[in-house]
Amino acid sequence: MHEESGAHINISKGNCPGRIITLAGPANTIFTAFAVIMDKPEEDFSSSMTNSTAAS
Repeated sequence: MHEESGAHINISKGNCPGRIITLAGPANTIFTAFAVIMDKPEEDFSSSMTNSTAAS
């Protein structure tokens, strides 16, 4: 995500489902990082649906 956006991204460690994400850098890189992060769950969901369909 860092390479794609240019922003510094820090994701808190832990086993909890909720994590704190800190973005730092120029505003345009933060907006890009935010967009990449928001698309990630959708990609993961699509990927899991494809994998579960292939396994069926």
